Amino acid sequence: MKNLLMPGLALALALMVGLVACTAVDESSIVKTKAEDGTIELFDKNDNRDCYFSFKTGKHRLEQGNDCRNNELYSFKLNNVPSAATIIVADARDCGKDENFYFKFKTIKYEVSTDYIRLDNIPSFEEGAVVAPGLRLIEMHAPGATIGGKWSCLEIIRSE
Repeated sequence: MKNLLMPGLALALALMVGLVACTAVDESSIVKTKAEDGTIELFDKNDNRDCYFSFKTGKHRLEQGNDCRNNELYSFKLNNVPSAATIIVADARDCGKDENFYFKFKTIKYEVSTDYIRLDNIPSFEEGAVVAPGLRLIEMHAPGATIGGKWSCLEIIRSE
């Protein structure tokens, strides 16, 4: 009888240890179901922050209903923005392709943060290139015209 109880006791003990191990989850492995908003910061010629936007879907004409200066911005930074979001940066006030430049980016990793991304440098990349870790250039229209200091529109399209 003693020999029959020992395997049963060993099995019960193993199940309890396994149960405890399964409930002790490493928090770094937990995937968030919804990303935080994050922000996009816009900078002037001297890399001074001019303004920022909460990273929510919307089209923003610079200097219209916000603190950003139109035609005074040269770079941007992303701070903890979600993946699969589209960012359009353009000279045209409606974010179209009919002015000096149009850049369409896609975030390609979870909670993207970048250093300064200078608009003047974007034409040196090919479409499809990763311009910063977690940020891919999807489409570009820049026919050799002035880019720095001509930014007029920002559009954010979050994937929900």
